[in-house]
This record gives sequence, structure tokens and C-alpha cells, in this order.
Amino acid sequence: SSGINAEYGSMKEQLSEMASEKEQLVGERDELRMQLTESCSIRDQLLTEKEKIQGVMEGLIAEKEQIQGAMEGLVNENEELKNQFSLSQNTTQGAMKELEHELESTKESLATIQKEKESLVSEISEARSKLATMVSDMETLSDAVVERE
Repeated sequence: SSGINAEYGSMKEQLSEMASEKEQLVGERDELRMQLTESCSIRDQLLTEKEKIQGVMEGLIAEKEQIQGAMEGLVNENEELKNQFSLSQNTTQGAMKELEHELESTKESLATIQKEKESLVSEISEARSKLATMVSDMETLSDAVVERE
């Protein structure tokens, strides 16, 4: 009977140890469950943040594409303005050359008119001189006619 009691005591002790180990394992399991719940919560927060970041990134990419499009538009507009300026400059230079030619032509016309004027003044002066000579000759003739009578 003492062998059975000893065996019973040993079994009771083993059961007590097992119960203690079970409590320890249940505690560890509960702690692991809490950690898992926290990890899941953190994972969910990180996924939410990741989605937000992806949304922001997509917005930034779209904005970047808009800016690139605007930049391309500005570059094209700048090139067009340069071409228009160059064309305008060429047109202005052409107009300036045309005006210079017209001015030169006008100067030549004025010089010709001045020469013609001087020639006419000279002709008028010569005609006056001839007329004065003729008048003088007529007066002389008239005096001679008057004297003969």
C-alpha cells in the first residue's frame, strides 16, 4: 500500500506540475494572442498608411505629368515666340532697307529737282536778260524811229 501511495503521490505531483505547465502555456498562448492582435492592428495601420502613400504618389505622378506637359507647352510657345521675333526682326530689317532705299530715291529725286530748279532759274535769268536786251533794243529802235521823223 505504501508503494501505491508513493505512486499516487508521484502521479499527483506530476499532475500538479502538468497543471502548472498548462497554466504557463495558457499564459504564453494568451500573451502570444495579444501580440498577434497588436501585430495585426499594426499591420492594418501600415496597410492603411501604404494605401494613403500610394494615393499621394499617384497624385504626385499625375501632377508631375501635368507639369511636364505645361513645360513642353511653354518650350513650344517659347520656340514659337523666338520664331515670330526672328520673322518680325527680318520683316523690320526688310522694311528698314526698303525705307532706306525710298529715302535714297527721294534724296536723288530732290537733287534732280534742285538741279532742274537751278536750270529753270538760270533759264529765267537768261530770258529776263534777253528780254531786257530786247526791250533796250526796242527802245533804241523806237528812239531812232522817233529821231528820223
